[in-house]
Amino acid sequence: MSLRSKRSYGQPARCGAVGLILLATLAGAGVVGSAPATDSYDKLNVTATRGPAGAVYLMVVNRSPVAGDAITAQVVVQGFTGNGTAEVRQVAPASYTAYNDDAAPTSVTMAASTRSVGTGGFTATFPPHSVTLYRLPPA
Repeated sequence: MSLRSKRSYGQPARCGAVGLILLATLAGAGVVGSAPATDSYDKLNVTATRGPAGAVYLMVVNRSPVAGDAITAQVVVQGFTGNGTAEVRQVAPASYTAYNDDAAPTSVTMAASTRSVGTGGFTATFPPHSVTLYRLPPA
């Protein structure tokens, strides 16, 4: 798996455990392995796992705290043939300091969608201070 970026990046910011919660929500039990991306960028943290049924789970964290600092990257999962679609879950709050409480219970939410995935991968834009999880089913 690799990411090919269209930008250069500065120092990373801290990110929370939201990504682990998001990964556990979609992946379920029985993840059989994990491998970090072969290429990495200062603000992107990428991890992929393959579940026992063959699906690939790809988690991308854009750690930038700067509003407007979305990162567009080419995502290529090497050695995997999917069915052409991906389930997508994303947490992308308006600010890296955003949180939910009684006064604002929906400041941070998770969006769910699907997207098409070509045989050579796909291009995606990762908003600042976001966690994005893809589930790519096998062919």
